[in-house]
Amino acid sequence: MKIRDVLTASSSRRALLRGLLLGGAALGAGACTVTHGGTVITATLDLNRMLTDGQAILTALNTALLIPGIAAMLGANFAAAETALAAAGAAMTELKTLAGSSISVSIDVARVQTLAASLLADFQTVLSLLSKLAPGSTATSRLALLISAATTLVPLVQSAAGLPVSTTAMPGVRMTETEALRIAQGG
Repeated sequence: MKIRDVLTASSSRRALLRGLLLGGAALGAGACTVTHGGTVITATLDLNRMLTDGQAILTALNTALLIPGIAAMLGANFAAAETALAAAGAAMTELKTLAGSSISVSIDVARVQTLAASLLADFQTVLSLLSKLAPGSTATSRLALLISAATTLVPLVQSAAGLPVSTTAMPGVRMTETEALRIAQGG
């Protein structure tokens, strides 16, 4: 699934400049392609990757909260983690709605990037809360694996959305996207 934002000569100068800036930022992140054809600028984002990896992160973090003992370890922060994941789930639903079932859709790239940034902020809230838990128990070894998978996928979602990519991987943990998806999806 690809997203295209097409700006024509009749678009306002501000919208054209915004499209160029967004397209340039996304291109710089390796997330999308920007093509120029006469008066049309097309930016293509990889929404499929954003949805696949985003859903995997959501699944991993929901699974992490279900690990026996994690709720007690988080204490009052458990409600904050649940709230952040509910907001992330709502953003994922809206992204899926925007994508529809077609291969290519005309859409506001800025809206997708705003949703993706919101989704990623919610994920980061939960990752931050979970990362503070003390290591050593059986619960936290499974948790560490889920956190590693989620942090491996976060930069891929950023890239797919055309957002600046931050490396949030856990020190000493190297995981491919395929491994992270398998772990995050419960495989």
